[in-house]
Amino acid sequence: MAEEPVGVSCDGRIAIVTMQVPERANALGPALIPALRTALRDLHGRDAAARRAEIAAAYDITDALLDLDAPVVAAIHGRCAGAGLALALASDLRVATASASFSLEFVRLGLVPDMGLCWLLPSAIGGSRSLELVLSGDVIGAAQAAEWGLVNRVVPDGSHVEAAMAWCRQVVEFPPRGLAAARRLLREASRLDRTCAFEEERQVMNALIPTADSQARLHAFRTRARQGRSG
Repeated sequence: MAEEPVGVSCDGRIAIVTMQVPERANALGPALIPALRTALRDLHGRDAAARRAEIAAAYDITDALLDLDAPVVAAIHGRCAGAGLALALASDLRVATASASFSLEFVRLGLVPDMGLCWLLPSAIGGSRSLELVLSGDVIGAAQAAEWGLVNRVVPDGSHVEAAMAWCRQVVEFPPRGLAAARRLLREASRLDRTCAFEEERQVMNALIPTADSQARLHAFRTRARQGRSG
């Protein structure tokens, strides 16, 4: 029996979404796009129709990743190009193998980067390097990608999934409301002026401090601090 284009599994509170079309290098196409949309829709835990009109374009995959309440960690191996790079940049954290490579060759085809790349890429690596990557069409390696901020960590080949899972296990232990709020504030910061950004941050902090989860952790933090001073 043929393997499904997208696999979804769980490890505790961590959801693992795997693209499984190796014969096409996981390029987004007629089989992968709808399967990936469905998987991400289901992770929202609610009917997508209640959130937006029927998903009909690949851009909605990028939106679905950005709109998830939980942080997203991408494990990257092999060639990460075009739409694949958009999916990686729509993730919050990116782990790549040492042999991974990255490119955007749209201009070679007389096209422009799509799936939100013209917004995602400058947010990650700045305007100047975005132009260099897009206008040159060059392929860059994992080390350069890490230097530019395109990925967060580079790990030995074959260890990318476990490295990503280790990061997930660390993050999933933190209070989910704080994670979701921090993720949203950082995503939106670039479109706000300083005054609005400070005010948004203040409001979110004031809303989170009284929550039971935050109060319990603040109490534990203060207890450890007092014990450290008296030790």
